[in-house]
Amino acid sequence: MTIEFAEGAPYWVDLATPDLAKATDFYRRVFGWDALDLGEEAGHYTMFSYQEQQVGAAGPIPKGEDIRPAWTVYFKVTDAHAAAKAVQEYGGTVVMAPMDVFDQTTLAYFTDPAGVSFAVSKPRGHKGAQRWSEPNSAAWVELMVREKEPSLGFYREVFGWSANDGGMAGQEYTLLRAAAARDDFGGVFVMGDDIPAEVPPQWVVYFEVVDCVAACEEVVRAGGHIFLPPKTYEGVGTFASVADPFGASFSIITSG
Repeated sequence: MTIEFAEGAPYWVDLATPDLAKATDFYRRVFGWDALDLGEEAGHYTMFSYQEQQVGAAGPIPKGEDIRPAWTVYFKVTDAHAAAKAVQEYGGTVVMAPMDVFDQTTLAYFTDPAGVSFAVSKPRGHKGAQRWSEPNSAAWVELMVREKEPSLGFYREVFGWSANDGGMAGQEYTLLRAAAARDDFGGVFVMGDDIPAEVPPQWVVYFEVVDCVAACEEVVRAGGHIFLPPKTYEGVGTFASVADPFGASFSIITSG
C-alpha cells in the first residue's frame, strides 16, 4: 500500500534508542507492532509494522554517542539539497548533510532556530509510512516551543506550509498544512508556565489508538511513564503525553 503524502508533509517517523531490543518489546506491547531488523549492513535499523503495513522504525544509538532517545519526524521533499540550503538561509542548522541511504531515500538532519531536531527525506525505493492516521500508527505531529516565532516563520519558508491560528481550552494553537494538501497534518503548541522549564522545544509524534486510557495503562505496565494523563477535549478526542522506558517522549490519542 502506498500513501500519497504531500510535499512538505510528515511521512515517516523513527526512534533513536540506546536499547533496541527492549524498546522494540515496549512498542510491541503498546501498539501491537511487528519488528523486522534489516541487519548489520543497515546498522540494525528495525522496521515497525502493523497488519503488514509499515508505520515507522527504530535504530540503536551508538555506544558513547551523546544522543537523546527521541522520535524524529521526516518531512517529504523532492530535493534534499535544496531543503538544506533553505534551512541555512532561514536560520536553521544542518546537522547532517543530505546523504543517500542505499537506493531507498536521500535524507538530511537539521535543527530549526529554536534548536528543535527534524529531518527531510526524498523518497525513492522507500515511499514512507504505509499506515497513517489509523489505529496504531502516527496520526499527527506537533511542534512544542516556548515562542511561536521564529520557528513558525522558518518552517513556512522552508516548506511552504500554511498556518491557521486556533485555540484549545484557552491555549494558543496553530494548525499546519502542506501547500498541496487538503487537511492539516499537525500544529504548533506554545508552552506556558505550566510546562516545566526543563521540557525542551521539540517535535512530538501522536500515535492513534482505539482506547487512550487502556494504552496508557499498557505504557506503564511495559515500563514507560505518563507525563500528562488522558484528558478529553471536545471535538479533538482523548490524548495523553507519555515516554518509553528510555525517556523518548510521544503522545497517544483516540480521536473524537
